[in-house]
Amino acid sequence: MKYYFLKHNNESRLLLFFAGWGMDYHVFPELGEFNGDVCICYDYAEMNFNESLFVEYNHIKLVSWSMGVWVASFLLQHKRLKFEKKIAINGTLYPIDYNKGLIPEIYDATLHFLTEKSLLKFYRRMCNGKDLLALFMEHKPQRTLDSVKRELMMIGKTALSSPTPIFNWDEIFIGDKDLIFTTANQKNAWNGQACCNVIPASHYINFNFILRDEEEYK
Repeated sequence: MKYYFLKHNNESRLLLFFAGWGMDYHVFPELGEFNGDVCICYDYAEMNFNESLFVEYNHIKLVSWSMGVWVASFLLQHKRLKFEKKIAINGTLYPIDYNKGLIPEIYDATLHFLTEKSLLKFYRRMCNGKDLLALFMEHKPQRTLDSVKRELMMIGKTALSSPTPIFNWDEIFIGDKDLIFTTANQKNAWNGQACCNVIPASHYINFNFILRDEEEYK
């Protein structure tokens, strides 16, 4: 895993953000508005987590998106970090699953036929609209095709050989137009938990909304 501190001023609060597959820190400039330090986790070709980077923070807001929901759940389930809130967006604890995650055949096809052209098609499905795609492409990830393929291989290898992680999220957001982790599969995965919120969104969103409760800290 790679870590990038979008802001690192030795604050007591931290936004710890787990990005989705194929992403990097370029994609999320809006997270810099968070009132505290900001660290973006991405590139899960090595499935590990350096807890020592974050033990000094007294208040950690954990936000995960897409495949980052499973990665965060898997890697943090036995950690003792000081979370003030844990938010999952457009992902599940079942990364490759017919009814609760990505369709296995789609995962296999994405992995074995990955090209620059197919990656752009993935971006289009992720954004599900020209305006949002244009916004995403302004801040698209700067990753090599080989790196995103190695990452996808590791995700599949680890997910299919590991039990479902046990990790409790405080808030769960499900996009009603998600074409990646489909809305129906997300609903199946979370099974009507009270903390679930269905929102008008595609898979990729503007993440400003997670900063909505920051006023109390300013």
